[in-house]
Parts: sequence; structure tokens; C-alpha cells
Amino acid sequence: MRGNQHPWPGYEILTNLDCNLRCTYCFEHEKCRGANNFENMMDFLTDLFRRDYVELEKPPCVSPVIDLIGGESFLHADDLDSICWHAERLCARYGVKAPFIVSVTTNGTLLTRPEVVRLLERWKEHFYIGFSIDGTRENHDRCRIDAKGRGSYDRAVAGLRVAQKILPPRQISVKATFTHETIDRYAESVIHLIELGFTNLAANVVFDEEWPLSEAERCGAQLISVADYLLDNGLTDTTHLFQLNPAGVDPRRFNPCVKARGNFCGSCKYMRCLGFDGLIYGCHRFAAAMAKPIGVLRDHRIEITDAPFVEEASEHYKLWPQDCKDCDISGYCPSCVMAAYEAGDARAYYARQPQCGWTAACVGARVYLRKRLNHEDLSQGA
Repeated sequence: MRGNQHPWPGYEILTNLDCNLRCTYCFEHEKCRGANNFENMMDFLTDLFRRDYVELEKPPCVSPVIDLIGGESFLHADDLDSICWHAERLCARYGVKAPFIVSVTTNGTLLTRPEVVRLLERWKEHFYIGFSIDGTRENHDRCRIDAKGRGSYDRAVAGLRVAQKILPPRQISVKATFTHETIDRYAESVIHLIELGFTNLAANVVFDEEWPLSEAERCGAQLISVADYLLDNGLTDTTHLFQLNPAGVDPRRFNPCVKARGNFCGSCKYMRCLGFDGLIYGCHRFAAAMAKPIGVLRDHRIEITDAPFVEEASEHYKLWPQDCKDCDISGYCPSCVMAAYEAGDARAYYARQPQCGWTAACVGARVYLRKRLNHEDLSQGA
């Protein structure tokens, strides 16, 4: 649950804003249009490789990661193909031995198209696909609808089945999103996603809604139900929910007492996003929802033009109220810098403690999982 500070700043590419869906909680859906970003991408990728493998001396055995997000990127399969060819040429130029990774977030509904199937088959070693599926058909179709108001569950699952035939399970993941209207179906939905074949999952609440401490018990009950399912089916070591037992972290050793020493996300400082017109933003949400660039792409190089704003955004956790700063679990608080800017008065936004209930629920559920696992280990040892 704690955000990581990467040795090489992460870069996202906002490929386009157009999308074939109109999810009710999406902060982009009113901006869906035909504009795309592919003209700027080749220079951006060239800069990414030069920066990582020359300036920062990134080992050639470490994969470059190209993180694509829309809109719906698979609307432009031919452009994604061009990106892959360019990345292959750059790997050869800079002596990169590890395969480049193209990480794409998608609603999944377009993966049955022949041009997308050909793309995945050609570059199957490189594509890592994150599906946006909100669980059961009933839950998913409440929010993830198309322009005609129709649910998209069946089309998304059809796309998942295509991906499962081409890519290994480790290259497929899912992110489910929940609102106050759908949170009571959280456990049912996450379990359904596991039954669909996902082993790497994230299931979060929307940052646009506030989740005060009074919501902790409601949310925690859902997370504990997922924990019981994983335990009862022997899945805790093979199936990972980011909010409960993230991959690479031993849930038996979970330490709930972690105080924040910085922002949860790396927006502006540890994340950079190529927006439209060659402008650089703090993350894709800054690019899509707030006209506040922090740099430009100039002469094949990224030039930061608003260092004071980068510094301001990077220290947003200092605007938290004192009881948040003193909180023993503040290091797990998934606060969103962009959401605070959208609220207008960032200090007042944090004072409302908008993620307190969700944070407490996640930490409490992880403590529950730790206790059950350690108790079972002791019982088996006896």
C-alpha cells in the first residue's frame, strides 16, 4: 500500500483522450475526443532511453517501462505498433539487454478486434495489460457504460479471454474501482475477478468521493471477507490484492505503524506524463484535468519549466492537519495530490481527512490477515 520512490522517475504517456466508454466516475469522459498524442511519443521515448541509460546509468539488464494510458489506447492499435518498433530500435541503440515493457491500461472491450489481436501476438513478450473491470456483471455495468448507456461487462470479459490466450498470467492484471454506491459489493466483486483468472489485482475507491473514518467498519468488513476467501482457499501466496497482500510483500510480517515521510504517490516528482503538444505534466490526471504543465519536450530532451510547482506538489503531505501527521498509519494513506488541487483549497481538503476511513480499513484488514496466517502457521507447527 505504500508508494515507492523509484531510482528512475516513472514516465507515463497520455496516448489519447477519446474512449469508447463513458464510465460514470471518470474525470475524462466529458473530454472524449479524437485528439491523440502519438506525434510527440517518438521524441519522448528517445529522451526516456537517453536519460535512463546514459545520464542515470540504468543497468542494461533492467527493462525500460513505457506506461501508456488514455482514454482508451487500443483505439489506436497501429500507433501502438509503431511505438513498439521504435522501442526495439532504441534498445539496440543503447545496448539494452532486457525486453522493453509496454504497460497499457484498458477497458478491455477492444481486444477482440483483429488489429489488436495481431498487435498482441506480434509483441506478446512485451505487453503488460491492466484491465479495468469492476467485478461482477451487475457491479461493473452500474458505472462502466458506453455512450448509449449500455453496460460493457460482456465485452470486457471477451477481451480478457483474448489476452489470456496470448499472454501469460503474470502479464495480465486488473484494477477495480468502487464508489459509495458499489462498495457493499466489494468482496463479491473481487472474488469474482479471482474466479475470472486474475492473480494480480487492485481494488480501490474513487478519490473524488470522501471516505471519512465513519466508513472504516463498512469498508473493512468487505476487505476481511476477501482475506477469508484467500485464506480458506489457500491463495494468499499466489493471488495478490494490492490493498491486502501485495505481491513481493510477506503478509505475515506486515507492520501497520508507518508514518508518512512524503506523498503517497510520486506525482510531479517521481512521475512525469507526456501530455498533448509536447507538454510534461505531473501525472496523467494533471494532464487530462488540469492545465498545469511542469515542463516541455524540447530538442529531444525534457526541460522542467516550473520547478517551484514541482516542489510545492511534492511536499503536499506537509499540508496535512497535525493529527494526520502524528497518525501511526499515515504512511499508508493513499492521498491524491491532484484531487487536492481540484478541490481548490488543498489545506481544507486534507483537513477533511478524505481517505481516513479507507486507510484504516485497509490497514485493519491486513492486520487481520497477518494474525490469521501466523495463527495457522503456529497450529501447523504444533
